[in-house]
Amino acid sequence: ASEGVSGLTLTARRGGRLSGRFVADTGVTRALPSGLHVTLRSSSLGAGLLQMAGGSSDTDFQLAGASGPTRFEVQGVPDGWAVKAIMLDSEDVTDESVDLSGKNGSTLRVIMTDRLTSLSGSVQSDRDIRDHNILVFAEDPTKWTSGSGFVRATRAHREGRFSIRGLPPGERYLVAAITYLEAGEEQDPRLLQQLRGRATSVTLGDGEQRSIQ
Repeated sequence: ASEGVSGLTLTARRGGRLSGRFVADTGVTRALPSGLHVTLRSSSLGAGLLQMAGGSSDTDFQLAGASGPTRFEVQGVPDGWAVKAIMLDSEDVTDESVDLSGKNGSTLRVIMTDRLTSLSGSVQSDRDIRDHNILVFAEDPTKWTSGSGFVRATRAHREGRFSIRGLPPGERYLVAAITYLEAGEEQDPRLLQQLRGRATSVTLGDGEQRSIQ
């Protein structure tokens, strides 16, 4: 309010600078969508956005001032497209936190694909209305990070049918149907751990379409 704050210590350090580009995956023939941009989400600040990328074209951009553990997130991805991988130099950092402090001259490649995975299915239940909440999450618990593309939730139709597109390929997923789910609760690792033993397992390859019950 109107009172000053004292006793704070601010420590500065040199931020990193890197260049980046959106590229099409092998086999993609159409032009990349416009309006894509990258945000840096600081792991140390929780949900706080650290910085946004400004690009000189639809495919090229630069990031500057990044410091501390940071995760890359891609915004503006339209229907029919998905991020297949985010590569920092030769390292796959998709949904991974990396420390960019002091990094200069590194290159970020965001690989986009239009060959989306598709997971559809139906809920079996003794209830007449089977509009359960569907949770799909990677079997690997290290991928249960906030905002991860490896954790998704949707609501089934009254008849129990559901569909989820764009899950990252090459991963084994666990699928569970529950009657009640609070907003954002799919991001709670404790809930996902409880569901592990009762969930249905499924593997999705590149562009693969699977159906389960």
